[in-house]
Parts: sequence; C-alpha cells; structure tokens
Amino acid sequence: MHSTKIAFTSILILACAGLVFGEAATEKQPDPYENTSVLVEAFVVRVSTEALAEAGVNPMGQSPEGISILKILSCLDDPEKAEVISGAKVMAGHNDEARTKNRDTFYIKRESVSTAMGKQGPVESKSITFDSYSSGKTFEAVPRIQSEGTIRLEASYSDSGIIENEDQTIPPTLINYDWSGVLVLQSGIPAIVGAAQDDETITFLILTATIQDSEDVKKK
Repeated sequence: MHSTKIAFTSILILACAGLVFGEAATEKQPDPYENTSVLVEAFVVRVSTEALAEAGVNPMGQSPEGISILKILSCLDDPEKAEVISGAKVMAGHNDEARTKNRDTFYIKRESVSTAMGKQGPVESKSITFDSYSSGKTFEAVPRIQSEGTIRLEASYSDSGIIENEDQTIPPTLINYDWSGVLVLQSGIPAIVGAAQDDETITFLILTATIQDSEDVKKK
C-alpha cells in the first residue's frame, strides 16, 4: 500500500513537470513585425478607352496585351485622356486598422430665364439658384505583414462626386465607386485591384502597400 502511494506521487510529479515543459515549448514567439507600420495608398485613375487602345491594350484584357500599371502610367502623359481623379493614404500598424474620411459640400450656380406677358409685351426675368451637392471618400485598411516583403491587405475604398455638364439646364452626373476586398501585395509595388468600365472610359483603383523601416525588421 505504501509503495503504491509513492509510485502515484512520482507519476503526479512527472505529469506536472511534463505540463510545465509543454507550456514552455508552446509559448508564443514574439511577432517580429509588432512595431512595424505600413503605408497604404489608393489612387483612382480614369483612362479613356481610346488611350488604352493606343497603348496596345486588348479591350478584353487578355495577356500579353492586357492592362498593366506601366500602360496606365503611359496614358497619364496626356491629361486629356487620363487623369488621377481621387486618392487617399493611411498609415497603419501591422495587424491594425486605419481609416480616413472626408466629406465636402459645394454649390452649383443655376441661372434660368422666364418670360411673362406684361402690359407692353413679353418681359423676361432672370432667376439664380444654388443647388447643393456633396462629395467625399472613405478609405479603410488593415495590413498584415506575412514576410519582409509580402503584405496581406484588407481594404475598402468608396468615392462619390459629380461630373458637371456644360449645359447648365441639365443636372450634373452623379458618380459613386465602392470597392472592398482582401489581397496580397508585394511591398512598394502598385497593383490594379478593381476597375469599372463605361462606353468611353475605364476607372481603375490602384493600391500600394509599403512596409516602413523599423528596428525590429532590421534585426530580423
């Protein structure tokens, strides 16, 4: 009976020692990117289909004549055929969320002429009104550094505004773009992550995520 008790005590001690050893072995290693930040940039670029055709882009986007960053940049040489219409930047820590938002309200002047019959014939009168419109953008990003040069990025970008018509009797055209998704980017290398096409233009969303210098990364 006494020897059985001693044996049981020894087993219990060994089990506790094994538990402590197991906890030490499975202790989480410090994240080398814990104090690293990532600069995330978004650019919305509108390019005419004519300019893309001149750059040799296949309208169906098939390789090797598909759309690329370099071909979009070449189109930007002509501001009448391509332009950056919107953009935003955020700085976020590794595995943290960053968000930027702005909203503007502006007014467009409208003039109208009406004619009424007076005692001496038709009389014209002019009236002026101001119509209010709003525009703005929201950009959210959560970067997660997977390796020294690779970033998994959760991002969403929304942009709204107007295109004013030359004919002031016609209301402006309202535009709105929304994009959200998860993708993997190489640090500092821009990528086309979305596009919307109409009859005459294609609007691209381009994202770039760049790992910023940090002592932790340098020591890795």
